Amino acid sequence: MAEAKLGSKLKVRLVIKDENGEVFQKTADEPNELVLGEGTLIPGIEVSLVGMNPGDSKTVELKPKMHYGERNDEAVVEMDKEGFSDDIKVEKGETLEYRAEDGATTLFRIVDVNDEMVKLDGNHPLAGQTIAVDIKVEDVE
Repeated sequence: MAEAKLGSKLKVRLVIKDENGEVFQKTADEPNELVLGEGTLIPGIEVSLVGMNPGDSKTVELKPKMHYGERNDEAVVEMDKEGFSDDIKVEKGETLEYRAEDGATTLFRIVDVNDEMVKLDGNHPLAGQTIAVDIKVEDVE
């Protein structure tokens, strides 16, 4: 039986839950296929996969430094609502992509809207939370 190590090809199923136990993301119908160590997954999950075998399952708890980091208050900004073009859906919960002059992109979630201002949050929704990840390894090559 193959044991997962750096460079192993894996098929895994994941369920990521926020600090309230609500499912944030889970594997679709087919398992995720990845090469361990290539940075496809957040660091805490990759580290947790090392040593696992096909059929193994476990739940790991990850502190912010092992996934999306701490919340950054400077990533929360307010903008004048009139600054948005008519083709942009300005509603709470929507996600907008900002492209800087150097080509780098940042996703912002709209977290609040009133008659004059739009509040945007550039933090990952799980930033600053301790999350739980259910891991099931289906195959190791």
